[in-house]
Amino acid sequence: MIKTHLIPKLSLILTILFFSHFSSAQTVLEPGDIAFTGYITADDNNATQDDAISFVLLKDIDVNTSIYLTDLGWTDANTFQTPNPCGANTGALNDGIIEWKSNTVLYCGTQISIHCKRALTANFGTVTAVQASFNNSNVYLNLNGTGDQVFAYQGTLSAPSFIAGLNIDRAWDLVLDSCEFTSNKSTLPAALSSFGLSINPGANNAQYNCSISTGDTLTLLTATTDAMNWNVDTTSFPPIPSNYQLPPSCLFSGCALPTPQITTQPTSVNVCELSTIELTVVANNVTSYQWQQNISGTWVNVLDTLPYSGSTTDTLRITSAPFILNASVYRCVVSGQAPPQAISTSATVSLIRLPAITAQTPARAICEGANVSFSVSTVGAGLTFQWQTYTGSNWVNLSNTPPYSNTTGNALLISAVPYALHFTYYRCIVSGTCAPAVTSDSVYVFVNQLPTITLEPVSDSICVGNSTSFVVNAFGASITYRWQVDNGSGYTNLSNGAPYSGVTNDTLTVTNPPISLSNNKYRCIVTGVCAPPDTSSEAVLIVGDIPTDPVFNSGNTSLCLNSSEVFTIAPVDGISTYTWSFTGTDGLISNAGDTSATLNLGSAATAGNITVQASNFCGTSSVVSQAIVVNAAYHFLDSVAVCPGDSAFIHSAWQLVPGDYMDTYTTVDGCDSTYTTRLQFNPVFDEQATTTLCLGDSSFCKDHGKRWWEHIPIH
Repeated sequence: MIKTHLIPKLSLILTILFFSHFSSAQTVLEPGDIAFTGYITADDNNATQDDAISFVLLKDIDVNTSIYLTDLGWTDANTFQTPNPCGANTGALNDGIIEWKSNTVLYCGTQISIHCKRALTANFGTVTAVQASFNNSNVYLNLNGTGDQVFAYQGTLSAPSFIAGLNIDRAWDLVLDSCEFTSNKSTLPAALSSFGLSINPGANNAQYNCSISTGDTLTLLTATTDAMNWNVDTTSFPPIPSNYQLPPSCLFSGCALPTPQITTQPTSVNVCELSTIELTVVANNVTSYQWQQNISGTWVNVLDTLPYSGSTTDTLRITSAPFILNASVYRCVVSGQAPPQAISTSATVSLIRLPAITAQTPARAICEGANVSFSVSTVGAGLTFQWQTYTGSNWVNLSNTPPYSNTTGNALLISAVPYALHFTYYRCIVSGTCAPAVTSDSVYVFVNQLPTITLEPVSDSICVGNSTSFVVNAFGASITYRWQVDNGSGYTNLSNGAPYSGVTNDTLTVTNPPISLSNNKYRCIVTGVCAPPDTSSEAVLIVGDIPTDPVFNSGNTSLCLNSSEVFTIAPVDGISTYTWSFTGTDGLISNAGDTSATLNLGSAATAGNITVQASNFCGTSSVVSQAIVVNAAYHFLDSVAVCPGDSAFIHSAWQLVPGDYMDTYTTVDGCDSTYTTRLQFNPVFDEQATTTLCLGDSSFCKDHGKRWWEHIPIH
């Protein structure tokens, strides 16, 4: 199908540019666009004859079209010889370069004749000196009848685009070293492998015999490049026979035969990788097609080998185009009955890469709680990603909820991986601009559990002569155990040896430990593949024995009534409890501790014993007692009565206020006693009675039991 879509405005611009180029820029020529038709090597230094060369145009050329002519040899290093490249008298010393340029439009069939040694003239156009020979600055192409060559090219001397080649009086050489001193040797450039004319030996002068002068371009080219169609002359000095003067008398015709014309150009495509592509050209006057690919700047014929087919038809098919052909450029060379060939515009094949996974993270083994990432390295256009997990029955899409993130990126992140995800499988679906999507291999995460203690060791109390064990239960990946002891100086590792065994197992056994190990602390460090290790809680070992009898070391045994006394005993090793008691009456034990107790005596306390007994899980000591003597205390009360306003001398002081006045003293037994004096005031009675008496009479009075007669004297 035709895939050309030209914007009219762009088409107009291209047309203007084309005609502008045709009217002002030179015509680019290719091998076969001209053919040599004659040469003359016999000359008299331009007195009557100069060296000459002629060629026929097999293509219309524009004004200002340049063709360079040189008799320098072409070396097997793919360069022209130069003068003295390797020291004096090396290389080519008698060869030069001239430039022929058209000064008008010239048409196919036109013969150009050039005097090339000294005169530098032409029947059409102009000739300009470019490089004289090294040995003679007035000589340019010094053609030698005993062996020489002429090349026509465009471009530059260092990068020539060859058009035609002529070997005079000898065959082309297979090799030519650039240092070799010669002016008549040359190899044939690869570009001229089909157009390198070689004239038979002995021909000082030669020209095409005009046996075929009518026909299409290919016919004329084939005829003129066949040495069998050339006449040769052995004249060494002028005059040259008239029938060898240049150009030959041929009247070439046939260039008017229809040439191929491309009407529809191939169109660039932009499709998905592995698509089947067809590039099509439509042309008139076609005899053959040849599709070409541009490889590193060189156009190379396409062959019908996969993925190509139709390389010599109007449609080039690329089946399941691989991505390696992305940005590949193609054109079609169309041949017709007459040259020139028509060359299509180039078409670029742009391939959109299918999504593909080039690498991915393999299954991962990690520690519980660590982060893990699974990623895919990809190629393709417009890529999107979707991570999935396997539920046991089907694959489901993941979303960005903890512990997952970046579930639609190329790298899935699982944070603080729980053990519940152990052996969970994941994969990534990679989609792109082009289908189908591609699915990564499934991978899993192997979660190693952290070492974790589930059962802690328990403290134990044993009696001398017995054994015990401390046990931990734990889980985790490849866990190991290490029991440690703290005897008051910090934890250190245990080693197997009496009384310990199983120091690197889950059970530590302590066999018949001495009482010196009592109060030791034990713990277990559980280590696994993953860090950190887990440390058990402490377990305390108590090693006991039947307690010894307590010994009193303080407390007064002679006590007073209503007093208290603290009694203490020396501590007994390995004791759990102490039992205190008093055998007397009205005595109470208080604040009873491990090694002290308080005896409180009341006012009615009697003598007895204070006792103490030590006990632990291994047994009980004897009852130890102290005899308590109870001493009496004395308290006296006396009363003193005075009249109001009087005072009493009490306890070394005069007292005016009624009340109790106490004086203390200590008995010979040390008991505090008291003497209390109570001060009281007697009442005062004031009564009045009226009695009428005569002078000299008396009255009987009484007052609180006292009676008397009161006589009233007469005055």
